[in-house]
Amino acid sequence: QMEARVAQTKKIDPKTMTIVIRADAETPTGIVQELIKLAQDNGFEKFALKAKAKAIDQ
Repeated sequence: QMEARVAQTKKIDPKTMTIVIRADAETPTGIVQELIKLAQDNGFEKFALKAKAKAIDQ
């Protein structure tokens, strides 16, 4: 909702903005889905998902 208010204040269409969601392996998939749904409910349509790579033990 904060992003939607910022977009509205700056007169930017939320449909043109990209929401970046960062998560790691411990983040439940349902949480990511909820974040996307909340953003969609506030007018956002573009998303980038960033996952943290797991370090390889040597």
